[in-house]
Amino acid sequence: MRIKGRANLVLAVFLAFFCGCQSTGVVQVSENVYKISLKSAGGMFADEVKMRVEVVQQANEFAASKGKLAVEIVTNSHRPIALGLPEVEYVFKLVNKSDAVSNGAGDLYIKIMHLDELRKKGLISDAEFETQKQKLLTGPN
Repeated sequence: MRIKGRANLVLAVFLAFFCGCQSTGVVQVSENVYKISLKSAGGMFADEVKMRVEVVQQANEFAASKGKLAVEIVTNSHRPIALGLPEVEYVFKLVNKSDAVSNGAGDLYIKIMHLDELRKKGLISDAEFETQKQKLLTGPN
């Protein structure tokens, strides 16, 4: 009987460690800018798409509780090759619902920040970053 109890305890700890996700919740990083980090104990079996959906839902719920909208600034994800825990980090700002509709400047800022993240990760060159940024700033021809 004692062995069965230990086996159940080991199984419960194993399932909690390998199946759960840990969220930091909403953390304010600067004025009106917040982030949510989510780590999955699922290791290489974690579904990164579901993790992304979860952090966006958390951000949207937080924004709705404030009567605002969450606007993405950047999303980073990290999937370790070996035994680490995959992580998704979602950085967003809160905007008034009326501002989100009438102000396209926020979208421009987000697009430039996204390009900058690609540049920092080495996915595009400095020259490509500058070219794409200028296209965004000058608008359609």
